[in-house]
Parts: sequence; C-alpha cells; structure tokens
Amino acid sequence: FPVTILTANNPIGEPLIAINSGNALSYPIITVYGVFDDDFTITNDTTGDALVYAGGLATGHYITIDTYYRTATLDGATSALGSITGDWVYLNRGSNSLRVTSGNVADTGYASVSWKDSYRNI
Repeated sequence: FPVTILTANNPIGEPLIAINSGNALSYPIITVYGVFDDDFTITNDTTGDALVYAGGLATGHYITIDTYYRTATLDGATSALGSITGDWVYLNRGSNSLRVTSGNVADTGYASVSWKDSYRNI
C-alpha cells in the first residue's frame, strides 16, 4: 500500500521510514504531487542516493517514478524521463529514510511511495 511523504524544505521535517523486510533490494514506485515551483529531490538518506526532477509541478499534476523499470511519467501519460537526473532510488534491506525536498519553503507538494519486500533464493 502507498505511504505518504510530506515535503521537507531545505531539508527539514520528518522523513518517511520505509522498511524492506525482505533479503534483497526493493525498488519503490514514487508518485509526487504538486505544488513545486521548481526542482525537487527525492533522497534515501540511508543509501545517500538522490533523484532530482528538474522543473516545476503545478496543482493537480503528478509524476510517477518507477525505479525498477526506470520510467517517469507526467500525469500518467507523458514521459518525464528527460527531466530526471541523479541516482535511481532503491530500498536497502531493513529500514530506509526517504524524503522529498525542494528549495522553496512555499512548496506544498508531497509524495506517495509503494514497495514490496524483495526476496532472493527463497
């Protein structure tokens, strides 16, 4: 089921703690909803990986990032892959600290994250 991350600017605020109870890496699907005036970053503080979306996101719009298939779509239809830079965020085994940050304290966007525990050799 999806878990919500609220935006944390500059970066303050509480991160989402995502727990991958499996024994292998898990690749989340992250959906980010506007409002972001400019770039935003999705960071896994546990691994140090950070994925940046270059560009704003208006009210009513969203971007879905599938880290397994390495796709990014705007509003479920248009590819936004050209606006993505940085690392593809994944979940280590155990506890992971995820956050969405931007440089504008007025941004009110947020993200929803869903993942499955991932297992190997079972």
